Amino acid sequence: MKNILLILLCFVSFNGITQVESCAFSDGNYHYFVWLIDSVPQDFDKQDFINYLEANSNISNSDINFLQQNLVEVYRSLPYLESDPANKILRIVAIDPTLNTFLTPLSESIHQTSQYCDCLNSDGYFHFYVRLIIDEWPPLDFDKTDFINHIQINSNPSNSDLVFLESSINEVYVASPSSQTDNRKTLIVTSDYDLMMPYLYNFFESLNLVELICGEPLLSTNVYQDLTDLILIYPIPVVETSIISLRDQLNSIELVVYDVTGKTLINKSYKDEKVIKMSDFNLISGLYFLKFSNENESIIKKIIVK
Repeated sequence: MKNILLILLCFVSFNGITQVESCAFSDGNYHYFVWLIDSVPQDFDKQDFINYLEANSNISNSDINFLQQNLVEVYRSLPYLESDPANKILRIVAIDPTLNTFLTPLSESIHQTSQYCDCLNSDGYFHFYVRLIIDEWPPLDFDKTDFINHIQINSNPSNSDLVFLESSINEVYVASPSSQTDNRKTLIVTSDYDLMMPYLYNFFESLNLVELICGEPLLSTNVYQDLTDLILIYPIPVVETSIISLRDQLNSIELVVYDVTGKTLINKSYKDEKVIKMSDFNLISGLYFLKFSNENESIIKKIIVK
């Protein structure tokens, strides 16, 4: 019996280590998505974040020391978008692999956190959504060469930048070729470099959105665990056949769907429905936020639509 317990403990420990390791980036750090309660300026940084938590959540001196030691970098994830919630969303780089555990209880300051994990695609590359700053829609055959030329024309990159882009980018293509809206300006960029997101944001004259596409996010919400357990979206990432399953305890729910810029795409109420088909929303490939509310609570889930 002792041997069996020992084997089980080793198995659990190994799985825990593997999960943490799958969340580490090539810089040896862990990267987090954080949605604040309040909007913050474009140049919001590590010290601003600590000051914000101190003012709103009254964190202790030991908490401040923990953050000073473990936070590597804090910046606005969508620095050139001033709409809500884009002006509330941060990317945090940290030494600590369990920063979610620390941040989640700080509900006066933080609405939601998630950790970037399992981001290497099955093709061996990292995939990014990238939005062009461009007047016209790019042609359907827009490719890697066109992408680098766009950056070269608009952002005047150095020769070393051009060499790096040429060597690190594998493929570029239009994410939603059938779209007849400005979503046509969104590309898929594949690369063997997992830190392409902060790198590409240096070319702010050319691009206004860069988002790493990962597997199902490790979400952490503040106080709405009951409602979270009653709503299930599967399979993830979202495909044509994905559904939203609502447990029997939910008699009514309001659903609001936002795109990554904070624009409201859908606002619907459901009563006595147990299954909502994602195909009803006709969402093109991209990153979305789904806000579920009832008379007592609300939660937000981040999804990737393939």
